[in-house]
Formats: sequence, structure tokens, C-alpha cells
Amino acid sequence: MDILENILSTIGWFLVGVVAGRMALRWLVLPLLQARQDREEQQIAQLEQLVHVVKQEIINDIIYWFDNDDDTFLAQGRDHDEIVAVLEQRFPQHIFVINETQMIMGPKFNEILKFDELTIKREN
Repeated sequence: MDILENILSTIGWFLVGVVAGRMALRWLVLPLLQARQDREEQQIAQLEQLVHVVKQEIINDIIYWFDNDDDTFLAQGRDHDEIVAVLEQRFPQHIFVINETQMIMGPKFNEILKFDELTIKREN
């Protein structure tokens, strides 16, 4: 009888451990993982709002910048300086990827950052 009682007791404690582990997983671990995933998704959404890949059009000597992802109007001007003046007002903390090798960043947009696959070079 002692052996049978020990086996049943072991099985009982094993089942209690399984149930307790599943409850801990469901009520503690999964909510923590979900909160982390929610934070990461929020950060990605914030970055997507701040980074714009530029689609440029020139019509009658006026340069127009649009967001390449959703065609939202960004700025217009006769040259780079006029566009930068608009960007400083409308998007002071944003980043604009001009083409495959150049981008500018707020708040002053006073540098064009050139990049290739491995390096970033600053030029004024």
C-alpha cells in the first residue's frame, strides 16, 4: 500500500504542479509578453510616423515632396533651402530619406547624410 500511496501522491503533486504552472503562464508570463509586444508595436508605429521616404516631383520648376508610402504632401519649394524651411516648420523632429543614398534629419535639416551599405558620411 505504501508504494501505491507514494505513486498516487506523486501523480497528484505532479498534476498540481502542471495546473499551477499553466495558471502562472496564463496570468503572469503571457500578459508580460503581450505588454512587451504592444510596446514594440507602438515604437514601430512612432518610427513610421517620423521617417518619410520621399517621392519627389518637379512641376514648372517647383519641387514637390510627397511621402512615398501614402502620397501625403510634405513640402514644396524652388530649391532645397525652401523645402528645408517648410520641413523645419511642419516636421521639426522627422527624418526624410531623399533617395537611396541621402537623408536629412530635423530639427535644423542643415546636413545631408550620405550613406552606403556600410557607412554614413556627413556633409553640409
